[in-house]
Amino acid sequence: MRKIFVVAMLAVLSLSGTPASVAGERTVTLKVRDMTCALCPLTVRKALESVEGVTRARVSYRDETAVVTFDDGKADLAALTAATANAGYPSVPVQIPANEGKKEGETGTMHDQPHGETPMDKS
Repeated sequence: MRKIFVVAMLAVLSLSGTPASVAGERTVTLKVRDMTCALCPLTVRKALESVEGVTRARVSYRDETAVVTFDDGKADLAALTAATANAGYPSVPVQIPANEGKKEGETGTMHDQPHGETPMDKS
């Protein structure tokens, strides 16, 4: 049942994303479930960094989040959430406020910010 929900969420998000012809660096915040100790973020970070195109992954046990910067010409949200799920930590994109860091037409899950500047820099 959980996998069906994740697949459905990814399908909806992929329909509302930016066109593939506008590839570039993106940052997304994922809510990561099932982290039970301070070592879990290391596993999540390694899983995310193994995805081709990921340039940075910061995972916070306290906030249960992962802030991931990636080249959207090489990776996508589905690959990121699949990597965490395959490592045993399901994740979903976090919605950001409607006007925070978005270009016109983008969804509330991804935001353009210069490399290294993310809203959740607590890990």
